[in-house]
Amino acid sequence: MDVESRNILFAMEGGDIFNVLTIDPQIRSEVPFFKNLLILNINNYEVFHGYINKITETWDVILKEEFKKLILIYNTNYVNYKSIQYAREQEMMRMADELNAELLHEEFSKLRAPPSVESLAASMSKSSVSSKKPSRRNPGKSVKKSPGISSIHKEFSDLDLGRKHKTTPYSRFGRSSK
Repeated sequence: MDVESRNILFAMEGGDIFNVLTIDPQIRSEVPFFKNLLILNINNYEVFHGYINKITETWDVILKEEFKKLILIYNTNYVNYKSIQYAREQEMMRMADELNAELLHEEFSKLRAPPSVESLAASMSKSSVSSKKPSRRNPGKSVKKSPGISSIHKEFSDLDLGRKHKTTPYSRFGRSSK
């Protein structure tokens, strides 16, 4: 694409891109402006492509057929370049997916799972499930189990509206309100 873009710039340099003898002075003054934009973006194919096609769209009626052919050749090479870039990106994504699949397969192959639910249940017994361990705060004191539903039921059955009852939000968990 570098050769094609340089051919377009060379044709613009000579100023022989128009097929009419008299050109509006404003259009003549825009040719160097667009040429400078194209020179600045010669390595940025997307921007160069956009500017050159805007020139073609705007001045199509007054451009020479030879200049239009240069732009057509550039556009064809640009489309080929983009399709090659797209194919490379797709290949890289495919390769990355394959690599991820291999890594995932390696990780899962390291894991061992029992062949059935029955063997899983058989491998677990009451002795393998750890019981409550002492608290780290006070190693001499073991952790109390929660009182459960029966103690909550007892607390509400003792509730008598006529007598004063010492209940706190913590009383059902074995703590006092002190």
